Amino acid sequence: MAHIAPSNIPVNFAFSLVFGMLSGNSNIVRMPSKAFPQNDIFLRAFDGAAASETFRSIAVGNVFIQTVRGSAKLKEIVAAVDGLTVWGGDATVAEFRSLPKKPRSVELYFPDRTSSAAIDASAYSALEAEQKTKLARDFFNDTYLVDQNACSSPSQIFWLGEPAAIAKAKVDFWHHLDEELHRQDFHLDTVARLDKFLDLMDAIRTTGGTLALKRYSPDIWCIGQPLPKETRLRFGQFAEIEVQTPSDIAAFLRPQEQTLTYFGLQPQALFLALQSGSANHAIDRIVPIGKALDINPFWDGKDILSLLSRRVEIVEGRENAAISAMALASSKS
Repeated sequence: MAHIAPSNIPVNFAFSLVFGMLSGNSNIVRMPSKAFPQNDIFLRAFDGAAASETFRSIAVGNVFIQTVRGSAKLKEIVAAVDGLTVWGGDATVAEFRSLPKKPRSVELYFPDRTSSAAIDASAYSALEAEQKTKLARDFFNDTYLVDQNACSSPSQIFWLGEPAAIAKAKVDFWHHLDEELHRQDFHLDTVARLDKFLDLMDAIRTTGGTLALKRYSPDIWCIGQPLPKETRLRFGQFAEIEVQTPSDIAAFLRPQEQTLTYFGLQPQALFLALQSGSANHAIDRIVPIGKALDINPFWDGKDILSLLSRRVEIVEGRENAAISAMALASSKS
């Protein structure tokens, strides 16, 4: 089984590896080209475990590699393996779909996805100060921790309630998030800041006009209007949409919507409300704010372990069953 990890999300390669191991595969994992300290920590722990006699099979059955884009050697590997898992953008998925593979090769793709968050304004305003601080930290972990590059990181924020309650909650929420950014000593590098401006200019281009942009701080930019479904927002940019009921959310979900994080709302009620809209097929996860990056073997609506496993059917015929019964009776006599 070959695994192609995304270049901009740390440790994703490790989750893919674990899925491969749990489904009984040997694994060749292409590591991200970008250096992440988290990846180094994982590899040191992996090497330590694999060096022990108990887990020696792990060292034999799993290999980590790094290649340049378009590597001829990687194409050879893809053509030879029995399965392929690809995490990446639509262009990466299209590239690997087109490569030659074994006729019976199992292919699992995780292309571009987008995600949103929903916050009940009145429920938020009722929180104590320390609870607001915790929610800000949870939201930071969902978004800024990975520069909103994760498919499950929200780029749209739905505010539910009456306009006056929403206006009050917004200012308070973003204020607490700004305090969290200072506690985390959050800073964008130069390239990311340029990309942030480019994303904003692309949003202006796709709307064909102006944007209602509000800067709550240098690192919190909010656009107070829905954006075209193909718009990409990263690095602390969010589209804010005010709605009165959960069922209003469905109209704004994008075709590639994956995760809806929430606060102050009942997840079952959210699910049922989204069923009433035309986008009811799009959402795969409804989880609390702070759980956007949690991953499990059910992802993008797929049962990963089942799809990556090979099942062997063994059926015992009547003759064999009779022989087995006679042998059992003989052993007891």
